[in-house]
Amino acid sequence: MTYVSPNEYASLSCSTLENEMRDISQRVATITGQVDKKASADAWQMGVGLVLFWPVLFFLEGGDGALQSDYALLKGKYEAASKQYNRKGCPDMNTETSKI
Repeated sequence: MTYVSPNEYASLSCSTLENEMRDISQRVATITGQVDKKASADAWQMGVGLVLFWPVLFFLEGGDGALQSDYALLKGKYEAASKQYNRKGCPDMNTETSKI
């Protein structure tokens, strides 16, 4: 997780913080889908490589550092927004927004 200061969210209202946390959760869901899609593609390439033609294994992209960095930053932002939400004494969120 990348640290993000809760003070970055100090000027936001409770409803704006709630919207921000929902937006972050949606972006995390998108990244999760991209990681799952990439893992499926890599598994398919590995199967083809092992069965038919081993040099295809060199084309496995491996590492998803950019996605991992994005996820870590989003997790830090969510944590910071959530802390600020609690500090302000905002009401419990009555949404399907899940914690990251």
